[in-house]
Amino acid sequence: MKEKKETYRPMVSVCCIVYNQELFLRDCFDGFVAQKTNFPIEILIHDDASNDGTTEIINEYTEKHPNLFKPIIQVQNQYSKGLGLIGLKLNIKRAKGKYIAFCEGDDYWTDPLKLQKQVDFLEKHEEYGFVGSYCFIDNNGSRVEEKSNIPFVEEDRDFRLCGDVFSDAKWGPVTRTCTLLCRKSLIDGYADDVLGDIVLETVLARQSFYACYKSFASVYRVGVGESAVQHDYGKALRYNEYVVKNRLKQKELFPDDCPWDEDELDDSKTYIKLKHSIELFRYRDAMHLKKQLKTKLYKNKNYAKRMKGFFSFVLLFVMIKLKG
Repeated sequence: MKEKKETYRPMVSVCCIVYNQELFLRDCFDGFVAQKTNFPIEILIHDDASNDGTTEIINEYTEKHPNLFKPIIQVQNQYSKGLGLIGLKLNIKRAKGKYIAFCEGDDYWTDPLKLQKQVDFLEKHEEYGFVGSYCFIDNNGSRVEEKSNIPFVEEDRDFRLCGDVFSDAKWGPVTRTCTLLCRKSLIDGYADDVLGDIVLETVLARQSFYACYKSFASVYRVGVGESAVQHDYGKALRYNEYVVKNRLKQKELFPDDCPWDEDELDDSKTYIKLKHSIELFRYRDAMHLKKQLKTKLYKNKNYAKRMKGFFSFVLLFVMIKLKG
């Protein structure tokens, strides 16, 4: 891929947020550099004050490709200040491309034609505003294929045309973020609202149609970073908080289409604490948390419904330990 002079406006801005991903970052950056396009791109990196070797890798690639890589390296971690994924917002705001592609530092691209194919499609289909792709799911080096399960209305050689997917996107992303490319114009007015992929794809789907590139063009890693939530109570709470914030933002932006029950959202956190109290064999804490549940949905979930006294609490404790 030829690097263009700064005077050229990029067609695609690649937005990459990074934190302590030294082990994976070269795969990510190599996937960017390997893209074969007939248009210029820019690579916008936001490093949230990494304390491993991440920053050194960013500097290395920036020195090699000064017209491509445009990093922001924070001195203090912004996420820990309660500012959320501020790197996502900052990258969107400074993007100069007609299109924006997304890929976090622990994921990567495997198809050198990914950007070219996706841009070519959107250039020919004005009613479509965002595209994804098939991808590999990598769990500690073991790969499985993940195809789109979203129904499609039409199929051509390279893409499945899914059309209006808002009814799916409001519940959760229709494609992995590392596969996503969208029209920048659709999110220009929402940069401060985009708290993560849930809101991002809801905003895109509310305004346009979706299509999926039929190539395993990306690799999404699980079991690393915040995705490893099932093994860590603190991460589970943080991920729950992330989801709740996204749900509340959806409700704020689209109240008629996303009328989420705020008591249920609150109960989702209480339920995580309830399960953790059972895991730690804290009977009084667990009973207190069970009484705090307000909604029928969570009162009828497994750990709340089956815990009726100390004996049932012990059985749940044993069941959790056996599963672990």
